[in-house]
Amino acid sequence: MQEPMSEPLVQRPQAIADDLLALTAWLPIPEQGILASNAFVLRAAQPVLVDTNVAFLRESFMASLRQAVDPADLR
Repeated sequence: MQEPMSEPLVQRPQAIADDLLALTAWLPIPEQGILASNAFVLRAAQPVLVDTNVAFLRESFMASLRQAVDPADLR
C-alpha cells in the first residue's frame, strides 16, 4: 500500500496540445484526499498564462513555469 501524500507536488510542464502546456500541482487535503490545481501556458508570439494555482506554492510553481516559458515574455 502506498503512503498517503503529505507534501504538495508540482509537476514539470506537460504538453497537452501543440501549443498548450499544463503545469499541474497536487495538494494533500488532510482527511479529505488530494486536490489537483492547474495552470496553463499557451505558447504564442505573446505567451499567455492561465493560472489557477494556490499562492503558497509560488516558488515551486515559478520554477515549473520557467521551464515552460520565460515569465518576462508573458503579457
